This record gives sequence, structure tokens and C-alpha cells, in this order.
Amino acid sequence: MLKNADFQGFTLFNLGEQGTKRSGNFGPVYVFNDDTMFPGSFLGMHPHSNVEIVTVMIAGEESHEDTLGIHEHYFPGDVQLISAGSGIRHSGGNTSSFTDARHLQIWIQPGKFNTNPRVSLLKAADKELQPGRMKLLVSPDGGKGSLQIDQQTWISEITLNAGEGYELHPRSITNGLMLYVIDGQKVSLLDESLQTGDTLFVSEWDQLKITADDVPAKLILIETKLTNG
Repeated sequence: MLKNADFQGFTLFNLGEQGTKRSGNFGPVYVFNDDTMFPGSFLGMHPHSNVEIVTVMIAGEESHEDTLGIHEHYFPGDVQLISAGSGIRHSGGNTSSFTDARHLQIWIQPGKFNTNPRVSLLKAADKELQPGRMKLLVSPDGGKGSLQIDQQTWISEITLNAGEGYELHPRSITNGLMLYVIDGQKVSLLDESLQTGDTLFVSEWDQLKITADDVPAKLILIETKLTNG
């Protein structure tokens, strides 16, 4: 008997190698990578179209330059959203010659195609203005100062102290939830114990309690529609 949720299905994945492995898309989410860029590594100018690309900086400093004329540097806690639309080219890399940079990169199918491309940024300091343990990074309406995405997808970051719990509720009964542990040695929910690099996919739920048992933990949560209804 599963506790604390009306919870029909879940699959637990471990980040044994680069990228979260799953047999198919999770709704409109089709890429989720936890990437390390080695010192001085750089990806040259390359194209994207009709994809929403969310980058969450975890460590280090990275550069970004694109064909819209934007040239920026990103630091831990910063979040970037590229709405590629009809097409955009960009380049970037690790600005340090000595230390690694780490980021999450999430690719999401947009709700509309061939829109005007745009790039938006949520700085770490602005994100921290939101009260509470959960910070909304990306949402369909740009609520709470989050970045506005053209999809029924909400991306949040939650930070828990040791022994602290947090209860989640879906925005819609048709939504699924993906949880990824950025850092944490024992994160408990239902009958599972997760650690850094673990991913949990949830469907058909009405509530879910997350607890950081022994040490502080940080997670990324992606709530998204799983059906076309």
C-alpha cells in the first residue's frame, strides 16, 4: 500500500551516465541532462528551432552569445530560457580555465511552432525574492517572476534542511511530476529513498511529501501535462 498519495505509477531512474534515461518522452519533456563542462570547454555557434530550452546553472560560470545579439554570463542559481521558435543560433562555454561548470539542460516541446525566438533570464538573486523553500523558475504565465514558457509546464527548485519535509499537490489531475535530486544523500518520498542523480517520474497523484532525512537536499521539480486533454 502506497502512502500519502493516490499514486498509480512511478519509475525510478539513476543517473548512471550522462542524461536521465527513459524509454520515451515525459509529456512534452524530451531531454533532461545534468552536464559538466570542463575548464575552457566551448560549444560553437549552432542552431535550434521549435524547442523550449531551460538551463539551470548549478556551479561555475558559463557564457552565452546568440543571433539575437544577446551576450551574457551565467552563474550558480541563474536560469535561462531559450524559446527557439522559428530559429536561433547560439554558442557558449565554461569561462574558467581551472574549474568545472555544471548545469541542468531541459528540452521541452512548445505549444506553438514557428513563433518569434526569444531568450529570457532569471537571476539567482531575483529567484530568492520568492518566499519559502520552493522557487518557481518556469511557468506558462510567468507567475512569481518566473520565466514564461509556451507549454503547460512548471519547473521549480526546492531546498530542504535536514529533517525538513514539503508537501506537493498537482495543479491538474492530468499532470505528471518529475523529481530530480541535484544534491542530497537521502531524500524520502513514499517507500523510496533517493540520492544525488536519482530521478522519479510520477503520474496520477493528488499529494506527495518529500523529506530530506539526514542532510540538506536540493531538487528540481517538473510538473507537466501528460495528455492532450
